[in-house]
Amino acid sequence: MTEKEKPNTEKKDNNLPAKYVPPADDYKYPLLEDLAGTPEFKETLENICTNITNSEVFRMMASEPEKSYIFVGEPGTGKTFALKAIRNTIMGQNPNTGFMPYDIGKYGTAYINVGAVNLQKFFDLGRKNANDGFNVIYWFDEIDALMSKRMSSNSHKEDDKVLECLMKNLQNINSYGVSEYFFGATNFPDALDKAAIRSGRIDRIITFPKPDEYGIKKAYGLKINSANTSFNKDYGAELNLFNDINIDKIVTASEGFNYADIEDVVKRSLRNNALKVVKSPDLLANIPQITEKQVLYEIDRLRKEKYETTRRPIGYKLK
Repeated sequence: MTEKEKPNTEKKDNNLPAKYVPPADDYKYPLLEDLAGTPEFKETLENICTNITNSEVFRMMASEPEKSYIFVGEPGTGKTFALKAIRNTIMGQNPNTGFMPYDIGKYGTAYINVGAVNLQKFFDLGRKNANDGFNVIYWFDEIDALMSKRMSSNSHKEDDKVLECLMKNLQNINSYGVSEYFFGATNFPDALDKAAIRSGRIDRIITFPKPDEYGIKKAYGLKINSANTSFNKDYGAELNLFNDINIDKIVTASEGFNYADIEDVVKRSLRNNALKVVKSPDLLANIPQITEKQVLYEIDRLRKEKYETTRRPIGYKLK
């Protein structure tokens, strides 16, 4: 057998590298200033960054920073976006920070005993990073998949083993001098096992509310400004893509929307505007602007899709 024909017997390492320093461009957006919450809520998130980036000061004062958090709230309230902003802000201040998201598709399994073993390997890898001088941030989205109540209808023996492994590692994270930090997010806080979220395992549970009038207005402002900045950078011109928008009218029409809805409204408006240019290339010489009427149309369309189509029979075609 020639060298070329020899089978590859090298064992693939499906884990993250033992050391990981992200390139600078990886953590420029979003940052805390890109969040649309109230000043009081943003201060809560800023304090998380202060805890992690000043851990040595806490220890010098015979204390420990908060290390474990669970974000709770309805879908679309900004939990994942906020975690990215926290991550990027911390990495901007201390590049020796490793971010380890838990992928249940990669580590989860239906085989008995394997799920808990894979979860322990995940934490072992993070601990190795921490021992090498990194701040390690674990991120578990949909944490209720691993932290559901024992002896409940959606829990069985294998789930219990995974939960016990998770609780053991949470206690270790909260030990003195450990540079590991845990973040979980869930839409179902009532499903979490009480023992798993007790003091000594989880330091804080932070509730993400749906945006109020202030939050909706701030979110639209951020998304519209971001679109304008991106367009002007690529197109090489100073142009406001949104023309003569009465933001207060837009905010009123968006009552009850979450942050994901607001982002979707802006994306749909931009997409339809781009479609005009695709169909009429001559418009490139005079880029059309998005009107208030167009934005209100997208708000109304999204509201109908979200709250009306779910009550219609299968096969109903939205007009």
